[in-house]
Amino acid sequence: MSQKIDWHFWKTMRTVELWQGCALVTGLNPDTLRRHPRTWAAGPSSGPLFEGRSFPSAEAKAKFEKALRLADKNTSYMNGPIYPQGPVRSGSKAKNEVFISEVIAFFVSCEWPEIPEALQSLASQPLALATEPKQLREDRRLKACIDALLPMNKAALSRLPDGVGKLAVKEGVSRQSFSTDIKAALIRKLDAERAGGNT
Repeated sequence: MSQKIDWHFWKTMRTVELWQGCALVTGLNPDTLRRHPRTWAAGPSSGPLFEGRSFPSAEAKAKFEKALRLADKNTSYMNGPIYPQGPVRSGSKAKNEVFISEVIAFFVSCEWPEIPEALQSLASQPLALATEPKQLREDRRLKACIDALLPMNKAALSRLPDGVGKLAVKEGVSRQSFSTDIKAALIRKLDAERAGGNT
C-alpha cells in the first residue's frame, strides 16, 4: 500500500487529531490508515485501532503505536507539552485536536528518530527552535509580549492582557502553552527586579 503523503494538504492543517500527528511523525499517511471495525471494543479510554493491512510493515505499525502511546501520555490540558484544543473530551486523548506544531516540537525534544524532513514546513517555526532551552523559549515569548506593548506586570500573572492569543497563533502554539511560558518568565523577571531593589 502506498504511503505517499500529500504534504501540501497537511501544511494547511494547523490542528489535527493526535493520532494523525503521530502518523505523520512516523512517516505514515493518515489518509491510508483504516479504522478496525471493532475499534469500539477497545473501550472508551483507548485510542483508535487500525487494521494491520493499513501499515506497510509490522515494524511501521509498532513504531506508530509506540509514538501514539508516548504522545497520549504527554497530552494535557493543564501542563502540556501537547495541549488539546477545544473542550475537554472524555476517553482517549488520541481523538483530540492538537496543534501539529506542538506534536512536532514534542517529538523533536524527545530526539525521536527519522522524523520526515517535510514536517519542518508544517511547523510555525524551524525545528531547530523547537529544541531551544525551555528558559530561553519562555524569555523569548515574554519579550514578544513586551515588544507588542502588552503590559507585563504583576497583574498579568492573574489575568494576561488581550493580545496574548494573537501572539500564540503567530507562534503556532495554543494560548495555554504560550501563557504558561509567559508567566514562568514573568515570575523570574519580577523576582529579579525585587532582588535588585533589595541590594
